[in-house]
Amino acid sequence: MIRVFFFISVAALAACTTPKQRCVDQANHALKTVQTLIAQTETTLARGYAITHRPDVIVYTDQCLPDDGTVANSFCDRLHPVTTRTPVAVDLSRERAKLQGLKRKEAALAHNAAAATRSCEGKRRF
Repeated sequence: MIRVFFFISVAALAACTTPKQRCVDQANHALKTVQTLIAQTETTLARGYAITHRPDVIVYTDQCLPDDGTVANSFCDRLHPVTTRTPVAVDLSRERAKLQGLKRKEAALAHNAAAATRSCEGKRRF
């Protein structure tokens, strides 16, 4: 549900941008993705372990009203979705190697994004 709302929000905001801004966003998309992965990897290294997120459901009992409109003491089970965070051991040397690779990729993407952003300067605003 949250993902659907997110994509609708992004689509609505994208409709409000200029062609130049869309061009700049597209030119920097891959770079921003790699920078996000770098931040996640650095956090994992600083922490010493990774964290996985697992969707789960908690069932709790609540007082419910009957559908016929009468007032009665009845109870029903309600489901509440939660996300469980679980620590996971990682190979820190492999994470460091991954970080180095991501940083090399970031440097190349930054160069490409800068060139692509400069090419967006010719886009006209409507």
